[in-house]
Amino acid sequence: MKHLIFLIILFLSHNLSAQEGFVDKILTQEYQDSVKSHPLGSISHNYTLTLSGWYDDCGEFGGHLETIEIKKIDGRLIAEVIIYKKNCKDKKENRVKRSKQYSVDDSDIKLITGYLDELQSKTLGYNVISNAGCRYKARMGFSEADENTEQWTRLKLNHVDNYCEWSAFEQLKNSIENQ
Repeated sequence: MKHLIFLIILFLSHNLSAQEGFVDKILTQEYQDSVKSHPLGSISHNYTLTLSGWYDDCGEFGGHLETIEIKKIDGRLIAEVIIYKKNCKDKKENRVKRSKQYSVDDSDIKLITGYLDELQSKTLGYNVISNAGCRYKARMGFSEADENTEQWTRLKLNHVDNYCEWSAFEQLKNSIENQ
C-alpha cells in the first residue's frame, strides 16, 4: 500500500512540474510583450470579438443577421463569418444559412481595427432610434456570455443606421471572405 501511495505522489508531482514548465513558457516576457503590443491582443481562447450587422429585409417586422466572430484557435486568429436566414416572423429566432472560417492576416487586422474606429465614431455620434434600419454592433467578451460574465465584457458598441447607408460592415466581411 505504501508503495502505491508513493507512486501516486511521484506521478502527480511529475505532472505538476510539467505544467509549471508550460506556464513558464506562456508567461515569458517576450510572449506577454507580443500580446500587449498586438492590436487584437485581448482575443484569447476565452475572449471573442463579435462584429454583427442586422439588416431589416422586412422593415420593422424582421430581417437577417450576419456576424464575424474573431477568435483565437490554436494560437491563430480566425474569423468565422456566419450568415443567418431571413426571418420576418420571429426576430429572436436565427437559423444559420452559411458559416465559414477564414485565417486573419495583418491586412485583415488593419481593416478590423479601422472598422472598430469608425463604428466607435458612429456609436458616439447623433443617432435617432427607429423600428427599422440596419444595426451594427461590436462586442468583445467571453465566448459563452451570460449574465454572470457580462461584467467582464471589454467592448460594446452599437450603431443604428436608419437608412442602411453605412457599408463598412459589408466591406469588411467581403474583404475577409475574398482574401
